[in-house]
Amino acid sequence: MTHAIRLPGPLSLPARIIPPTVHSAVITRLLNTLLSSQLKDDELDFLRGKILHVCVEDANMMFSMSVQDKRLIAGNTKKYDMKISGTVHDFLLLISRSEDADTLFFQRRLKMQGDTELGLYLKNFLDGMDVDSLPYYHLGNPLLVKGIRLFEQLFKYSPSVSAANHIR
Repeated sequence: MTHAIRLPGPLSLPARIIPPTVHSAVITRLLNTLLSSQLKDDELDFLRGKILHVCVEDANMMFSMSVQDKRLIAGNTKKYDMKISGTVHDFLLLISRSEDADTLFFQRRLKMQGDTELGLYLKNFLDGMDVDSLPYYHLGNPLLVKGIRLFEQLFKYSPSVSAANHIR
């Protein structure tokens, strides 16, 4: 199993003081813009009436979302149908497509709880998504990949750092 690179605790302070409802509102607004054509084409219809909860463990950040009227809406952060959790690093690898979802799940770096059918729909959506059609992807992804490399250099795995991150 590959060891996760974790964000040091003090760097998660800004996310910790912002309520999850604000995280959900901001993330859903951003995703509505980025995934507008997928939402229009009902590619995220599997989320209709379901709540997906995302927990970024080392950033102490969580958000929830659902689909209603071809839009993502902020969901209840306490009640959800499926929860996916991982570290900042692992979600960045997934978003940039530097690692595929299967690898991250099999290495237990991304964890899923709840409705496994919903999780399978989400995984298939992510695997089949045409990222080239996403707005700003060609501009943003090279910067994201460079940011991941910098993140890895700054916070690379070491047993003492990892143990310190787990003791809080």
